[in-house]
Amino acid sequence: ADCTSWYEDVLVPGNMVLSFVGDISEEKAWDVAEALYGDLPAGAPPQPTRTAPETPVEPGLYTFTRKNMKQSVVLVGFTAPPMMTDDAISLKVLNGVLTGLGGRLFIELRDKRSLGYMTGSSLSSLLERSVFFGYANPGAEGADEALSVILSELDKVTREEVSPEELARSKEWIIGTQIMQLQRNYAQASAYGTYEVLGFGYGVVDRVPDLIQEVSAAAVVESAARTFDRDKAVLIKFLPEG
Repeated sequence: ADCTSWYEDVLVPGNMVLSFVGDISEEKAWDVAEALYGDLPAGAPPQPTRTAPETPVEPGLYTFTRKNMKQSVVLVGFTAPPMMTDDAISLKVLNGVLTGLGGRLFIELRDKRSLGYMTGSSLSSLLERSVFFGYANPGAEGADEALSVILSELDKVTREEVSPEELARSKEWIIGTQIMQLQRNYAQASAYGTYEVLGFGYGVVDRVPDLIQEVSAAAVVESAARTFDRDKAVLIKFLPEG
């Protein structure tokens, strides 16, 4: 049955966290953990030898060509703040404003200019540094225009607050998406375990809706202004060869 009766972190040698969600007893969970990982040596996990850079190492425009491509792809990316910071949460809400059906990039790139059918933005939240990027798949002749539009839209949100309607739509989408994603035990175990092992605590997963609701339009502008520095943007064009 896909019903949640309890959640438990099981710490095993090597500072590993195993997450169990569902109709399983604590004794059974320990038995499974011991059978799978009981022979691992104890000790601290390896640490990264480099820290994530705060800005792209080499910002600017990069153009690539690929054989057998029928559609070009363009991206505008920025280094973003670490996950679960106030700025990262605000940017998550902003991503909801920009992407998806009815999002700003969808309207500007697809509806108004016909610059591809796949348009939007994405926030990849990571522990040390995240990545925020806008994308589109225009024809090769529209690649430069698409890049310009994405840059313009990202610049606009650094100066002008999004509307109350946009803010509410984004929050509803984010919260609704999380509810749908966490309907299965596997998804819950993955989410709880990830946040636990990263040091945030598994309980933060259930607080995400409240954190999202607390984001204001002013906070979105401030976070965008700290992130979308045009001089630090990475622009990429993938173009069909020939």
